[in-house]
Amino acid sequence: EEAWNSAAVMEGFTVIDGSYPVDQTSARMAYDDTNVYILIINHQRVLDPALQKLDEFRATITKHDDHVYQDDSVEVFISPDGDRSMQFVLNALGTRFESAGGDVSWNGQWDAACKVNDGNWIAEIRIPWATLPKECRNGFKFNICRTQVADSQYSAWSPPEVSFSNAARFATCRLADKPVSVRAPGMMESLLAQSLTQLSIIADAGGSKYTLAVDIASEGAELHKPMRDTSAKGNHSFALMFAKGSRHRVQYSASDTDGEVIFRSPAYFVTRRMDQSASVSLTAGELMSVLLNGKRQANHEAILLQPGLNEITIECIRPADGGEIQGQLRAAAGAGTPEVVLPIDERWPSKPCKDAQSVVMSGRIAVATSQFHPVARDNTLYIARGLAQHAPFIVVNPTREVSQITVQIDLPPELELVGIDRLIRESKGNYPKNGKILATRAVESGITGRKRYEFEFENVQPFSEWFNHIHALVFKTASEAPGPFNVYYRMEGSNQSGPFAETWNTLKVIPLEIPAARRPERLRTTLWHGFRTGGYNAEETNALVKTFADVGFNSYIDRTSAHDRPEIRSNLLNALYENNFYVIMEISPAFFLGRMAGANPAQASVDFNGKRPHHLPLRPGFMLNDGADEIRKHITHIMKATGAPASLWDLEFPPFSTCDVSEATLKEFAAFARLSKTPTAEELKTTYRKQWIDFMCNVWAGLARIYKEGTKAAGADLATWLYSSYPGESFKERYGIDWSLMKGHVDVAAMGYATPTVEQLSTIRAINATSNCGVLYFEDSTPDQYRLLKTSMIRRVAQGGDGVSLFTWVLLDGRAYGLLAQAFGLMADHEDFFLDGRRVKPVVRGKAPVDNIYVMQLGQRRLVVAINESTKPTSAAIDLGKLCRVRDYYTGAESRVRTLQIQVPSCDVKAYEVDFPSK
Repeated sequence: EEAWNSAAVMEGFTVIDGSYPVDQTSARMAYDDTNVYILIINHQRVLDPALQKLDEFRATITKHDDHVYQDDSVEVFISPDGDRSMQFVLNALGTRFESAGGDVSWNGQWDAACKVNDGNWIAEIRIPWATLPKECRNGFKFNICRTQVADSQYSAWSPPEVSFSNAARFATCRLADKPVSVRAPGMMESLLAQSLTQLSIIADAGGSKYTLAVDIASEGAELHKPMRDTSAKGNHSFALMFAKGSRHRVQYSASDTDGEVIFRSPAYFVTRRMDQSASVSLTAGELMSVLLNGKRQANHEAILLQPGLNEITIECIRPADGGEIQGQLRAAAGAGTPEVVLPIDERWPSKPCKDAQSVVMSGRIAVATSQFHPVARDNTLYIARGLAQHAPFIVVNPTREVSQITVQIDLPPELELVGIDRLIRESKGNYPKNGKILATRAVESGITGRKRYEFEFENVQPFSEWFNHIHALVFKTASEAPGPFNVYYRMEGSNQSGPFAETWNTLKVIPLEIPAARRPERLRTTLWHGFRTGGYNAEETNALVKTFADVGFNSYIDRTSAHDRPEIRSNLLNALYENNFYVIMEISPAFFLGRMAGANPAQASVDFNGKRPHHLPLRPGFMLNDGADEIRKHITHIMKATGAPASLWDLEFPPFSTCDVSEATLKEFAAFARLSKTPTAEELKTTYRKQWIDFMCNVWAGLARIYKEGTKAAGADLATWLYSSYPGESFKERYGIDWSLMKGHVDVAAMGYATPTVEQLSTIRAINATSNCGVLYFEDSTPDQYRLLKTSMIRRVAQGGDGVSLFTWVLLDGRAYGLLAQAFGLMADHEDFFLDGRRVKPVVRGKAPVDNIYVMQLGQRRLVVAINESTKPTSAAIDLGKLCRVRDYYTGAESRVRTLQIQVPSCDVKAYEVDFPSK
């Protein structure tokens, strides 16, 4: 315990999306000659017995290397270079999981101990230096992350922005001789309340002199940097200054006397909002006093509201005629924004005073409680000028359950929203059935030239970072308007505590010019939507699909179940074919296997937990034999009905979760594994683990064969696509895929979850399939997702893939469209190099990252592609061996050189066309 008191302290964890978790985490780190030591204290409200929610804390996994990360858990990532990393996962039972570079079979030595207390659980971790790469002895990159199951929150000390494993966002650990402790214990509460005006830092550098500093920046410019030189141990207070209405980055640090940083916190974000005020007036009754959150207000015409829910209480005298109190609560968010008027009437909860004429009434006005997805952090939406596009609208985010809620959005004349009566309402997170949409309608704006819409819901639950949102279509955005524009949004509603209203929030909309893109003709550039496109009419659907074509997509994977909904199929598929898209129809096995299991209950499957697995509801033996003909007919019918030239299914089924352990299947497994007796289900996890993995991989290979037969029955020239992970032993257990079994069953292998290697691509070619290499997930609209979008797409074809797919869970905005257009333009202009060129290993001088430079040769010509995914510019020198003519693809500049000097901006790509002399 004493040793932890002098260890380095890490506090102020943030959620992946940049918000702040409901329960905080603190950590400490120390080392000696043998080990690295980490202490993690996980505060958890559901562990408070008084709340009677102990059942919401999850600690169930007991087997080493099982899915520990599905429990309430902590994860430590350590990387020697910010690229390859080791992962150490621990739950409250002390169950461990580790991996190295994505290899889950790696079993590095480390140990841990855990303790569960009232209100928190504590983890102590010891990692030997011998387990880590030797470079780590000079310092390393790291992150400490946490999963909270009850609140579905994923937080980390260094904000990862995309996923825990995002090494680009790891913090840096320097190994110091003397312990340094720097912490700001009250910071999180101030950030949550948006009231950070003073920062108290507790620091101890072991008696050495040091400098404390607090950095405050807005839009990249430093605004304020208070500093203090000291050697004192204890509390140091800093007064902070912010510009109202702006978003600021706050970061604090400590430096030694040489100016070397010895501690730096993560960057935190706070918005000092414009003063929002309210006024109370009565038209019936006499106003006596007004209270805001229990505090009496001197001026009821200028009540300064705080972020969050404000309780307004009025004391008043009833009208002389005995009628009801009537009046208005008016609130404004500053100049230019609409005003909110909340009627004061019988809907306000009230109680009489001692004298019969006096009454106390209460209402609520909310400030900045709605969010806007996917731009909650910087409150800016970027759109593609002149193009039709999906727009993600309001996130309904009440703090309590509400029986009825109305969301309003107010648009400028430059933006046109279409399909207002057919908007698609989606949800994500713990409440997939959260709330029912009652109505959508256009209403009077109250501001000249603007348009206002309302969306009415009922029975909406509270939630944290999970959200409900409404898909709409911004159609033919004004191409001549420069922008930016302001969009206003708010919500109002009622629950058992009475009515509430929110002041208007402002969203800045910035239109971006999208470069003219060329669609590749041979490389497949595929868009794979994770959201629905139904609901729009033919003209609107065609406009949206044309946008996809304009930025360079030439293929589309349809996962809207359009094959079962003719009213959607006609609009969507007609638009795709009209815009010359190659259409791949995703056909989920669960879609038809569930129906077959319902019709054949004796053939239903059962997993290790005694439940019917969603993706394998039918016993494999029946599915691959007696049921195979029905499956073929189903696939054939879909392919004929849609006219699509290709089918696809998504194979991500771990053998120990998506499986059948019924008695019939256990007997079939015994025959497959040549066992003398039928094993128990539990023996599959231990004694026969490898054989069971091989058995389930064979099951899915059998289904792939049936898919191809059903597809080819609709047309001999139709293709079958299969999506899963890249080839590799560890992926067989994680996803149920063994590509070596797929020979003859798959025409195109679409792969994700890793970075392809030459060996993996060779495996795909060995089964006589082409490779739509590297399905890129675009899961959230965070800075890192945009930062790496262009580079990730180009990298996947530079590494040898025959195409690339973008799977997006979020709606693409102007930034995404611009980066995609740039990537597809390079591919279209150099398809012959990417598809027909021979990969050549570059001769790189110096310490440039060779793995980020790709050279493809066709005859006497070469294409050199240099990719930089770091946040700093990089350079390299390539020895060409001869005097060659070199053309910079992006600038057009030409030169004759023997050594190609490359300068690549941060998060970007450079490309050079090289002509070698014929002799």
